[in-house]
Amino acid sequence: MIQNSGMISLADCGEFDNIHPLNKKTPGERLAVLAESMVYGNSGSVTPTADYVYSDGKKLYISFCNVPDKLTLHQTNQNSFEIAGADGKFVPAQVNITENNLLCAESENIEYPCALRYGWYNFGEASLFTESGIAASPFLKYI
Repeated sequence: MIQNSGMISLADCGEFDNIHPLNKKTPGERLAVLAESMVYGNSGSVTPTADYVYSDGKKLYISFCNVPDKLTLHQTNQNSFEIAGADGKFVPAQVNITENNLLCAESENIEYPCALRYGWYNFGEASLFTESGIAASPFLKYI
């Protein structure tokens, strides 16, 4: 929404008790790639961002923008994805990536899913990346 601005994700760079990552190289490299992409039109890995959500009645599907290659799941943190029904109560979700790079989420405890969130905590391990190793941004999406 803000022209000439961008965002990178540091979801995989933080420490439990420090909001400022000790690893300064990774954020600097990601910001440099973003700046080169915006200013010079260079291609490079920028942060995947949740874009559009839809449902087939039992599952939620999330599309992403800024995905230079395939999305992958690192299942280090099984609770990084949570899904909710109309009551707004979030429960852990089972997720996978479809062949057309959509994130598919569901839970046997939610009959008609209405919302999905990822990385919605103060600190935790990132589990959604591109094949080139760029962490996706945390998100909260409603239908």
